Amino acid sequence: RLISELKDRMELASKELVSHLDIIDINNEISYKELFYKLQDILETAYKCSSYGYIAANDNWVVEFLPLLLEIFPEAKFIIMIRDPRGAVASSLGLKKNNPELVPSMYSFARHVRKHMAHTIHFMNTSIYSDRIKVIQYESLSSDPGGILSSVCDFLDIDYDVNMLNTEKF
Repeated sequence: RLISELKDRMELASKELVSHLDIIDINNEISYKELFYKLQDILETAYKCSSYGYIAANDNWVVEFLPLLLEIFPEAKFIIMIRDPRGAVASSLGLKKNNPELVPSMYSFARHVRKHMAHTIHFMNTSIYSDRIKVIQYESLSSDPGGILSSVCDFLDIDYDVNMLNTEKF
């Protein structure tokens, strides 16, 4: 059931990955680290590349796993994106068109937003994480994509290139 629910959720944003989820054998116990590496294998297979230096997970609940991820991957850096809850609600309500079952109840949504913000504030104020976590605002990224992306590149120690803004090259 877990893989089935994951496939339904992934159909919205990552259709090309769905057919590869079967390599995850949920009947055998694996560590979170092993699961993460299996997910990396899925990315490499689906996108036909040998290795990723950067992997992004665009889902709010990932912030709850940051302490574990920070421990498992001591060299990794993480970017937390926060969004004005009003925009997030509008986006969630837009899911109704595709799959009404994926639209959270407003109570559940509000509880999640509060938890996401609490985790984010905690990580922002925890000095041992300060060089490994960057917080950006969705609205700032929308209004100043070049400036925000440049600061993200600085955080990741990579060169900024204006072509990074060209969505045709994704």
